[in-house]
Amino acid sequence: MPQDMKENELFLSLLVSHQKRIYAYILSLVPRITEAEDIMQQTTIAMWKKFDSFETNSNFLAWGIQIAKYHVFKFRSRQAKNHRILEPEVLEKISESQQNRPSN
Repeated sequence: MPQDMKENELFLSLLVSHQKRIYAYILSLVPRITEAEDIMQQTTIAMWKKFDSFETNSNFLAWGIQIAKYHVFKFRSRQAKNHRILEPEVLEKISESQQNRPSN
């Protein structure tokens, strides 16, 4: 977790800059808006807690998407117990195609 005000401001600035793209990534894999919002919230909390390990000169969007990917897969795993869903291999291909999509 960020320890001082400058780290807090940096985290918030980076999050605001990339939040829509991370959410779009999640939404591409989890079509229900309420579930995507929950995963985005979990992702944001995890990013906040792990921000001390983020390397400032690295790609915040890629880092955030990796964390989001973990939470999407965790969600899908829980859902698999109750519903028929996409196979993990198919979900991985969709995930890769979304990560390689050019930013706007």
